[in-house]
Amino acid sequence: MEMQIQARNTRLSDGTRDYLTKKLERIEGRLKFPVDAHVVVSEEKTRSQQDRFVVEVTLRCNGTLLRGQERAVSVQAAVDSLSTKLDRRVAQFKSKFYRSAAAKRTSEPKSIREIEAPEPDDSEEEDEDEVAMGRVVRSKQFAMKPMSVEEAAIQMEMLDHAFFLFENAGTGVHNVLYRRSDGDYGLIEPEKS
Repeated sequence: MEMQIQARNTRLSDGTRDYLTKKLERIEGRLKFPVDAHVVVSEEKTRSQQDRFVVEVTLRCNGTLLRGQERAVSVQAAVDSLSTKLDRRVAQFKSKFYRSAAAKRTSEPKSIREIEAPEPDDSEEEDEDEVAMGRVVRSKQFAMKPMSVEEAAIQMEMLDHAFFLFENAGTGVHNVLYRRSDGDYGLIEPEKS
């Protein structure tokens, strides 16, 4: 396992680094793919001492990202909680990966749920003076490989995000897949001009 451990606003002892490494190597042992791990441990000034330490882990395995974040009173407690969460995500990934591989072998069509286009919002637009505009405080760049809608949904679930931008392998254009409040998915596609 290739692992990068980054500390922000705190110092990590060798024992804490070893503890992190041991927990992540156990998770890697459950996968049959090489895993790259990026870990960020930070200490934040919060009112609640329960949420003082934040541990974020991003695992890249076989082109899929598995991500988790936990807050706790100590780094070890956050790592323990996050390890449990990542174990569940790995189990989900393995079952979906093997199910999708079996589906490809049998060439039966599979669908996650019925994908529907978002309904237009008919609400009245507010005056420009009344709308408080936010500002861009973070920017990300990531490599996009063409994938099906089903693969994008799996990737979105593994990252635990509410939306996912991807290049649709069927159409070759960028789409946004998002989770609706009823638990289903919505797909935003650009209009053909």
